Amino acid sequence: MGIKLKTFAIILDKPDAIYRTSDVISGQCIIGLDGKMQLDQLKIKLRGRAECEWTEERQVTETNDEGETTTETVIDKFHNKDKHLKQEFCHQNGMYGKIEYYIKCRVKKSALFSGDEKTTLPIEIISPALPTSQDITSPVSKSNKKTVGLKVFGGKGLTLKADIARSGHNTGANIEVTCFMENKSKKAMTLKASLIESVLYTTKEGKKISTDTISYAVGPNVEAKSVSTETLSIQVPVTALVLHNTCPIISATHELDVYLDISGSFDLHCNLPVVITNF
Repeated sequence: MGIKLKTFAIILDKPDAIYRTSDVISGQCIIGLDGKMQLDQLKIKLRGRAECEWTEERQVTETNDEGETTTETVIDKFHNKDKHLKQEFCHQNGMYGKIEYYIKCRVKKSALFSGDEKTTLPIEIISPALPTSQDITSPVSKSNKKTVGLKVFGGKGLTLKADIARSGHNTGANIEVTCFMENKSKKAMTLKASLIESVLYTTKEGKKISTDTISYAVGPNVEAKSVSTETLSIQVPVTALVLHNTCPIISATHELDVYLDISGSFDLHCNLPVVITNF
């Protein structure tokens, strides 16, 4: 049996720092011994890991030879890991999974039958997404129309067109939407917008999606029998998930839902895909 390490720890020069791409992580690896120890090598690695995990319940009904039927609840577990993360991945925690980074130190001993010793230290890394130029520079335009009220009772047409100059937007920035509205009906309504974030978690057994509204904006009222063009501004939260073309098992997409809130009728929506970055 070899001598065990009395102290084995990683001490960073900036223990509370949030690191970004090209930053240098510096510090010390502290090794304390009780006696002498022959070491083959000391390895220090920066590792990344993505993990998805959730459970689902389902009912299973079986009938035996006597014709008796029984129903039981079966719990299925969905799990997946990816340990080969590249530098571009972001540190994120989600509803059904997480992406994390850590520094791993390993001491390989020379003595026969002496087990290696390891220690780890979690760190936070935020890096840019990996969109193509077309992903973030292309303009986005959507239009939709409907009839407000029943046609047999004189229902009139309503048109909404929403335009964004470019599809890519940084966290913390404002998305400016130009909205054209032609309201031939007798109803007044309100222009609104929501920024929706969807996170996809993937395992070999299945997929899970969590969806949340992360920002909201209220624009001007649209009067009855009117034609108008308005600019609506909605802010991208600094906490928006930036996971675009980076992680093989966890990804995030964003959609801007621009709509006319109509009392007593179905709202009219235009859904515009956007890409959130943190350049």
